[in-house]
Amino acid sequence: MAGLNDKQKRFVAEYLIDLNATQAAIRAGYSEKTARQQASDLLSKPNIQAAISKAMESRSKRTEVNGDRILLELARIGLSDVTKVAQIVRRKDVTSLSLTPTSEWDDDTRAAVSEISETVNESGQRTIKVKHHPKLPALAMLVRHLGLDKPELNYDDAIERMADDPDPERIDRGEDPTDG
Repeated sequence: MAGLNDKQKRFVAEYLIDLNATQAAIRAGYSEKTARQQASDLLSKPNIQAAISKAMESRSKRTEVNGDRILLELARIGLSDVTKVAQIVRRKDVTSLSLTPTSEWDDDTRAAVSEISETVNESGQRTIKVKHHPKLPALAMLVRHLGLDKPELNYDDAIERMADDPDPERIDRGEDPTDG
């Protein structure tokens, strides 16, 4: 972090904790009264931006966490299949639930499960609960990241309509080209 004074270096380190610039400024020793403005000023400085980027890149390499890894985890949750964990089994007139041993779970299944717990009631009956991470938020994040929530623009149709327009200059005159 060459070119930064000690307080600026501390700001960069504190900013990486929670990405809250105002709180980072306070923790770095800037006045609470002016922390918001100080944080804004600090984040606008190219040398501070470079130090933050370099520190984030270094952390990403150290932890092996990057955008691809995050997308993979979201996909594991959003596309998870509960039948890899439990199956309904029918034998004669009895229906029961059978759990797949965790040793047989693949990486995707393990990543999708958020909790496993066991309770025993007064009569000694065991209940095992397997809880998955919520699928819908993960799918929503994937949809946004992949741009699937934006309408697909079809320029070919628009160009074809304009080519067939008997009065193409009407666009130049500010008239609606869809009025025929």
